[in-house]
Amino acid sequence: MAIFAWSDLHTDYAKSLERIAQLSQQDYRDDSILLAGDISHQVSTVEATLRLFTRRFRNVFFVPGNHDLWLYKNDFADSLKKLDALRSACDECGVFMSPQQVADGEGAVQIVPMLSWYRRPEHGDDSLHISKVGEDPTLRMWMDNYRIHWPEPLHEGVMADYFVQQNTQQLLRSPLQQDLPVVSMSHFLPHRNLMFHDKPLTAITAPIPGDPYPAFNFSSVAGSTAILQQVQTLRPQVHVYGHQHRNRWRKVDGIWFVSHCLGYPEEPRMGETGDRHLPAKVWPLPHAI
Repeated sequence: MAIFAWSDLHTDYAKSLERIAQLSQQDYRDDSILLAGDISHQVSTVEATLRLFTRRFRNVFFVPGNHDLWLYKNDFADSLKKLDALRSACDECGVFMSPQQVADGEGAVQIVPMLSWYRRPEHGDDSLHISKVGEDPTLRMWMDNYRIHWPEPLHEGVMADYFVQQNTQQLLRSPLQQDLPVVSMSHFLPHRNLMFHDKPLTAITAPIPGDPYPAFNFSSVAGSTAILQQVQTLRPQVHVYGHQHRNRWRKVDGIWFVSHCLGYPEEPRMGETGDRHLPAKVWPLPHAI
């Protein structure tokens, strides 16, 4: 049994949904796949996409991204209600959003899906923010400002902590076996160093050539070090994440962090690792890394 990963499928685009429908229905029948968020802003499309995967993989795991929790044409009262609907869709499809052991004996692995959210710099020191020359601190172009709504008393500034607490409670209900390898997953980034193709930066002090959105600072909404703290507690062999649409492998403090995103159909690719049109095998670890 192998474990594969894919994220940011955005199957609202017909071309992306067709790409998944073209996956072999034979090659992955003994395998598991981790879908690390941003399938669609419509629950019906998320469910249709998940069913494509359950016809091809033995085990399917999913964590929602921000697009999955967008409110669309007043479909839900708030984004947590939509999360409940996504859980129900996963239950209907036989898709896991909670920790599970897959396989037995020497091949046994524990897969841990983690809910996550980002921390903006004004909301806490665990933000992944680095300053960018010319940035718009209000993030007026960020669609979450308009399509994500949390119920009272929750608000954007506490959601990173809220989801970490949800993960902790889930692990208390389903404790891991200490002697088995772990592969974990989140949608949002756990570490600043994962944002950059080469060396990490402490600030972006000059305009980036070819930057299509010079006022937008992705690092403000990239993730949170609160996610990293939870990952470090789990000590997985591999942690899968998404959100940035940059495909790469990076080892930090003994843990492999892997991003493998399909992305938008016509999106230019930068610093890409592997074939984005196929899921990436993340366990057992490829010999080539």
